[in-house]
Amino acid sequence: MKKLIVIYLALILSVNFLEPKAEAEIPVEDFTHAVFAEEFTATWCVYCPSAAENLMKVYDEIPNEPYYHDKFFFVALITDVNDKADERMGDYPDVTGYPTVVFDGNDEKVSGGQSDTSNYESAIDNVGQREDTDISLDVEMNHHGGDELELFVEMTWNEDASLGNPTFNGFVRAYIVEKESRYNNYDGDPYHFGFLDYAIETSVELEPHEKKMLYATWKGGEHEDSNGNDFSDIDYDNINIFVAFFNDESSTADKYVLETAFAIPPEFNVDVPEGLVGGDLEISGHAISKKSEIKKVHYRWDQGGWLDSGINTFNGDFTLDLDTRDLTNGGHELHIKVSDKGASKVQSMTIEVLNDDNPPSLQIISPQDGDTLENITIFEVEAIDDNQISKVEYKVNEGDWRKMYSSEGDLYIASWNTQEAGAGNGNHQIEFRAIDMSDNVITENIEISVLNQEDISYPYLRVNNPEEQIYNGRIEINVEASDPEGIEKVQFRVDNGTTWKDLELESNEIYVGMWTPTWDGWHWIDFMAVDNQGYQTFSNVRIETDSNPPILSLDSFTNDISAMAEFGLNVYDYSNLISLKYRINGGEWNELDQSQENVEFSWDSTKYEDGECLMEIECIDRWGSVSTLYRNLDVKNQGLIFTVPPSNVVTEDVITLTSIVDYEQPKAVNLIIAKMTEGILAEGQKIPMEKEGNYYTGEIFFENSGVYVYSIEVDTGHGKLKSIEQTLIVSEKQTIAAEEEPQSILPNIGLLPVISILLLIASRRRKL
Repeated sequence: MKKLIVIYLALILSVNFLEPKAEAEIPVEDFTHAVFAEEFTATWCVYCPSAAENLMKVYDEIPNEPYYHDKFFFVALITDVNDKADERMGDYPDVTGYPTVVFDGNDEKVSGGQSDTSNYESAIDNVGQREDTDISLDVEMNHHGGDELELFVEMTWNEDASLGNPTFNGFVRAYIVEKESRYNNYDGDPYHFGFLDYAIETSVELEPHEKKMLYATWKGGEHEDSNGNDFSDIDYDNINIFVAFFNDESSTADKYVLETAFAIPPEFNVDVPEGLVGGDLEISGHAISKKSEIKKVHYRWDQGGWLDSGINTFNGDFTLDLDTRDLTNGGHELHIKVSDKGASKVQSMTIEVLNDDNPPSLQIISPQDGDTLENITIFEVEAIDDNQISKVEYKVNEGDWRKMYSSEGDLYIASWNTQEAGAGNGNHQIEFRAIDMSDNVITENIEISVLNQEDISYPYLRVNNPEEQIYNGRIEINVEASDPEGIEKVQFRVDNGTTWKDLELESNEIYVGMWTPTWDGWHWIDFMAVDNQGYQTFSNVRIETDSNPPILSLDSFTNDISAMAEFGLNVYDYSNLISLKYRINGGEWNELDQSQENVEFSWDSTKYEDGECLMEIECIDRWGSVSTLYRNLDVKNQGLIFTVPPSNVVTEDVITLTSIVDYEQPKAVNLIIAKMTEGILAEGQKIPMEKEGNYYTGEIFFENSGVYVYSIEVDTGHGKLKSIEQTLIVSEKQTIAAEEEPQSILPNIGLLPVISILLLIASRRRKL
């Protein structure tokens, strides 16, 4: 029995992997040019996804992976959906299978699926340090709106002519690609940099030190794929253009790439000002370019010419200072263009401009000039402006400005205690002012008399902080209080509580304290000043708080994960979120819907090896408060599929391969098999397997001998499970003498029941 188990383990582990080469060690600074790769692939190709993902690891800035900055680019030429991609493959007669990656016009070539990036790194290193003809290449891409692109390509031969070589002949291709392709690979994932069309495809002839310009416009709706679908639905943010200048020494194929340029639109956003603006206008924004730096920021009003902002070479935040004084009042379109090394991107917004030099009108309704007042009186004024009133205020004598509140229509009111400190009986000046949104000011004043029967002075009380706004974290309290008889105490309470808390005297007439909100939302804070005669003055302020970080929780969570794992995430925060995302094992962040409190998302665990994975969920609210949730995941996929390779397989016989699938009600189970020739896997075949009791079986007929690689694929309906790849040796059928008994080519029949029992005992369903 022990011997049988050892034999089985040897079979299950006999997987054929391509031997990786040594990792790249050539500094990218030593490259003579940017390396360009053409990935020939097809949507039905079983082993193409591994090539695509490893190419992307080389291209993208992924932790613990090789990265070539702006010295490596690639395009996925998907031949079964794009006729031009298929024609391009025909330019390379020695490219006969998928996947095949051609570097710099066939200077290097890597074929077959890849378990890591090492073969690609080696090819890039070899090509990148090649002695090269000195060709300069610059590209500029602009978006004309919709599906229309504009492209400029500038090139220069930076060498002198030689005898017999008075000119240089080359060939330029400008590949229009989608960063995230509309076409999916065999695993159901979008291709990276999927080819759509050529913006430019032409031969060029350069004189020594000659600068030549190529120009083209491309409209997506005028071009189609192999299925007759046009490209009118392109998303400019998803479009890249890679331009390659090829040597044109061969009539059948390009020998190598001399120079590569790229047009990758920058990513940027701006904060759109709200309401009416006038005079000086400040626009804040954020812009990054992943393969270069931001070179310029331009702007224009309406359909005017582009103006240089004076902002040069950066990556990150920027501020654009504008002057609206030369604009007419009303709505205007502001266009901001951010340009990097090869492309530009425009964002437009409507700005309501009101350049207003006229102050508001202000009429004092009560009291009237010369009135005698007592106790508590009401001030009432009318303020009108063609624009909008920003605020209306009053002050007594030389005191501080105090807020008046909008009452009805254009009326503003405020109450004043004539017995407050500093007033008292006698004559006083009351001054009013109105300020509009353009900071135009008008003031009016009156003289009044105060006559109270008893000379009673109530404390003076003014709240300096907090103001009526939203706060995050602890709140500093600062109030001013005074009285001729002296202040006994200054206190505050929150939300009409029963307990008043003392404020401490910090300096002359200034009282301070701290308050930490225990829950988020609106709060009333009442303040009370008491003088030594027991007279009280009250004031209050309404504030909003959001001091607690977001709360995250996962519904019905278990550690065991298989296939397409479904998660239910509960998110609570008082204010709006600015970010909600997750990642696995410190990899690339995946954005989630931050507008919902209950978020459902799925994760395809089949893209990761079995074993422990760490899921990290991060949530950030508008104040920058961060909450992070960590969960350990135990991925168990390959253990769900069990099979034993048959032995003694010969040609011209039908072999039945049996597999056990520990997954409830799969949509389909398929046998994927391909022949290995000189280390390269040929096109794979998909053979449906039929369910028979606890088993799935599939029949294979081998016409040719050789080494084959196969795996079992389970379509769960929302993802695909794959077994470990195993090798199968097929021999030529030998002529057997009539008197000899034919030997069985099926695996040991006694082994399968034993294995089945072991699996069924160990198997368990995994659900979230």
